[in-house]
Order: sequence, then structure tokens, then C-alpha cells
Amino acid sequence: MRTKRRAISRLIEAILAAIILASSLSISYFYLVPANPTVVRGSDDLAKMGYDLLSSMASTGGFDTAIVLPNGTVASGWESPVRAALGSLLPPGIIFNLTVYEAKNSTAGQNLVDLVPLNAANITNAQPANITVNGSVTTTGYVGSFLSAGQTAQVTFMYTTRSYYILVLVLQLARSTNKS
Repeated sequence: MRTKRRAISRLIEAILAAIILASSLSISYFYLVPANPTVVRGSDDLAKMGYDLLSSMASTGGFDTAIVLPNGTVASGWESPVRAALGSLLPPGIIFNLTVYEAKNSTAGQNLVDLVPLNAANITNAQPANITVNGSVTTTGYVGSFLSAGQTAQVTFMYTTRSYYILVLVLQLARSTNKS
């Protein structure tokens, strides 16, 4: 009889211990997970999206046909088709800014590389920000769209074209906070 009571008391202790453990885990989970987990995970998602986009454009030969001609020269006005391609491939609400550099051997010393910008025009869908200072309006560029965004990411992608141009593409992405 005494062993039955002891067994029942051990069973009740085990059930109470399980309840205390489950409640402590649920409380700690509440404090560990941020209030808006998409903001924390969003920059990783944006970076993956940007890398996947640049990788797919490179694998399909998009940079070879748009930026560098088969004879090895840089195409004139290549920024507009690349801007249109990025705008159509990215989902709505994503702001982008792409800067393309050509990596060249540096004249300063051995084993150094100079990054020469190839962009003659901005490759972005961001709206320029205007600031009024002492009654005069000044355009500050496209930084304002990225500063007001909730989530941002930057992807650096290197690509060698068929004509041996080494391109360094820096893609900045942001999730727009505008609901319009």
C-alpha cells in the first residue's frame, strides 16, 4: 500500500514538473522572439533574393548581352535595359540600386585592383529625396528611400564576362515602407 502511494506521488511530481517546464519554455520563447520577426529575418531574405537575382542574370548571360558587347567594349546606354530587367524581376515594394564596377589592375602597385564605375546613369527605382533648407529645395539623391525603409540588404557579386571583363556588381535592396 505504501509503495502505491509513493508511485502516485512520483507520478504527480512528474506531471507538475512537466507543467512547470512547459510554462517556463513558453515564457522564455515569448521573450526571445522579437515582436516583429519578419523585420529581423527580412534582411537575410532580401540578401538571398538579391544574390539569386544576380546569379540568375549571370547564368543566363544577361550581363554579357546587356553591358559588354561581343567585341569587348562596354555598350552605350546599357543602364536602361538593366534597370528594366531588375524592375520586372523584383517583386513590387522592393527598392533597388545597382552600381557596376569594372575591376582593373591598379597602376599603384602589384596585386592591387582598382574599381572603376561603369554606370553613366543611376540604375535604381528609388525616388530622389528633396530637402528644404532655408527655403531652397535640394535634391539629396536616392539615399532617402533607403534610410526610410524598414529592411535593407546589400549584395556584392563578381562576374567575369565572356570577353574577360571582371564586373563587380553592388546591389542594394530595401523593402519600401510606403503603403501606396
